[in-house]
Amino acid sequence: MDKSTNTIYTKPVVISEKDKIPCTNFNTKNEAIIRLWNTIKIPNIAEIKDFNTDLLKCININYQTHKLLFIELKKCGIEVKYVILDFEAGFTNWHFENFCKSQNISRDSLINFIIKINANLGYNRVELTNIFGINKNSNDYLEYNSKMIEIINSYINKSVYKALVEEYPNASLSNYNSYYVIKDQNVPDLNGNREELYPVNNIIGNIQTREFYGRLGNIIYKKELLKDYNLINNDISAFIYEIMKLNFTIKSVINLTPDW
Repeated sequence: MDKSTNTIYTKPVVISEKDKIPCTNFNTKNEAIIRLWNTIKIPNIAEIKDFNTDLLKCININYQTHKLLFIELKKCGIEVKYVILDFEAGFTNWHFENFCKSQNISRDSLINFIIKINANLGYNRVELTNIFGINKNSNDYLEYNSKMIEIINSYINKSVYKALVEEYPNASLSNYNSYYVIKDQNVPDLNGNREELYPVNNIIGNIQTREFYGRLGNIIYKKELLKDYNLINNDISAFIYEIMKLNFTIKSVINLTPDW
């Protein structure tokens, strides 16, 4: 523990020295907020052979790693109150598109690969072609992304959240931009994607966390998606837009039990 900064450092077995995990005390009762990064591993897209099998292997590794972390913190007399994650990896069409570009893989090769690893989701070649951007008029990508986000959310709950509450039953966990919004209770995202049409039916942990950036992005150019919001490109509109997002999220709160 570094008493000058009131920070505890611990090193789980799969974490390198440069990726130390800070745990910052916030009161005199030795209660703590844990901020985790670079601790959650998912299958490498390029190395996936069987999606479900590879995912299960990573779930077990992540569970054991974080279980060790929370056991050691408990031994030190630390009462963990909150765990805050910044996990943004996954298998949505955005993640696969970035992979495709970075590896210089053709779209047809990418679709062949996705058919192989995502057979359990039941998508055919035509649907995957729509999902990965050839048919911009299709909403298939929204449904696909929702399913893939639900898979990853469940994955984190079965590894990190499970390990946490087994040692700290009253602790809370949240992840960057993991939230629930019921259908038709949303504003368009920064690029006008109608994600509320296919809401994600689970969240990571037990606290919703929606990003709050204060920017309008491309939605100011897509007025048909804004309905009666009448936003223009200025700082006040950006603030109003963010408040509306949070308001819809709050209105949508239901009892979402983490699925582990």
